Amino acid sequence: MVDCGRPRSGNVADIIRSTRAAYHRAIRHIKRNQEDIFNDKFACALMENRNRDFWNETKRIRSSRNTSVNFVDGVCEPQDVTDIFATKYQDLYTCVSYSCSDMSQIRCDITDSVAGTGYKNHCLFSKSDIENAVKDQMQRFFIC
Repeated sequence: MVDCGRPRSGNVADIIRSTRAAYHRAIRHIKRNQEDIFNDKFACALMENRNRDFWNETKRIRSSRNTSVNFVDGVCEPQDVTDIFATKYQDLYTCVSYSCSDMSQIRCDITDSVAGTGYKNHCLFSKSDIENAVKDQMQRFFIC
């Protein structure tokens, strides 16, 4: 290419353009299919060498080389970090108030709603039937 003076037209220029285009197509193909190519190579390697253990190889490949953070909210001792996470999760899971009378009322409303639809002992409910009934009652409860 350099010997030809980087021509803009002619056979050499056409070869340069087609080669460059093929190279960039290959790069795009590899980027789009990177995970599939990797998985295929992994499967072939396991098939060719049956002494390799699938789970050990998978663990080795998937293992993260990232180091864990040793400093959270001003503390660096593992027990203190654990206590902070425990406190945060406790606060998160108890932030919604719970009233026994409210839950009892919801239970009664659901029972009344089910009874009002003509429930018989031989009737069967699907998961979606129950979800819809609970959603309906929750909407009524929070709208009032």
